[in-house]
Amino acid sequence: MGNKTDRRASARCIANCQCWVEQESITLFGTVTNLSTDGLFLQTLPILDTGTVIDIRISLQDIGDLQARGKVAWKSNSHIESSDGITESAVPGLGIQFQDIKEGKELLPEYISRRSVVPPPVKCQ
Repeated sequence: MGNKTDRRASARCIANCQCWVEQESITLFGTVTNLSTDGLFLQTLPILDTGTVIDIRISLQDIGDLQARGKVAWKSNSHIESSDGITESAVPGLGIQFQDIKEGKELLPEYISRRSVVPPPVKCQ
């Protein structure tokens, strides 16, 4: 898994946010463990299929809530068998790509900058 190429368009930050996902008659609850302006990883039961369009509500802890529409880009089960037959553990969950952020879009960059390993650039005046 260490050789996997990162195809993300934007950097992600480590997160620990409660999240609810709804799709028709299914509601899932989980923890967002990483987050970017393009998407997130939700640690939960991976019962939704790749390509499923969902409604998302994330509690960005002390700064507010974000509501969005997204799509399941990929899913992870509790274990993965590599090509050499070795089973590696993985966190079960869903990789979700944002399609439309309906509420709280302005909160996302603030949340990410507070948790970024690299400090945001200093503005020159």
